[in-house]
Amino acid sequence: QIIDIKFQDIEPPSGQVSEAFREVTNAREEKNTKINNAVKYENDNADIIFDLTADNINVTGKDAISKNFFNIALNDNPIYNFEINVGATSMNLDFSDYKIAELDVNGGACDIDVKLGDLYDFTDVSINTGVSGIKIGVPANSGCRVICESVLTNKNFEGFDKKTAGIYETSNYSSAQNVINIEFAGAVSDFEIYRY
Repeated sequence: QIIDIKFQDIEPPSGQVSEAFREVTNAREEKNTKINNAVKYENDNADIIFDLTADNINVTGKDAISKNFFNIALNDNPIYNFEINVGATSMNLDFSDYKIAELDVNGGACDIDVKLGDLYDFTDVSINTGVSGIKIGVPANSGCRVICESVLTNKNFEGFDKKTAGIYETSNYSSAQNVINIEFAGAVSDFEIYRY
């Protein structure tokens, strides 16, 4: 019966055996790293923050006229949380093919066109602007609630029922598989939500 073994000095074999041993060890470590990274990001949210204030963006010369133009392509696997802080802007955001958990837009005078999808169970949208034109597309099969706190705003919520002052819901809000909640605060705006 062996009770204990103590190694005092261990050296790996030299030459080809040592090189093969190192390659196998490196491959195993690389495989474990890839598996760990995949598991780590499998259920993570992707947080994307756009802060396009004058202090953060500085483009001069011939390109200054189009300094805040962005065309962004996204991976359709993550669950996204967007925070967009802008001044006077025009935005066309087509999120119909993406899982959006949160969309938070804070801006001044804005022209915003957003198309949401039905790929995530629960989406929260918050829009806080000054003088603006807001247009939001919501899938017909999604339940939707709108809370609108605004002054001098023209509202067009086709397919929504007014529940109380400033609160509107689609008829399928409590039974839909996915739900979209929209909060809007603004003044002197046109605010439209359409179903597609």
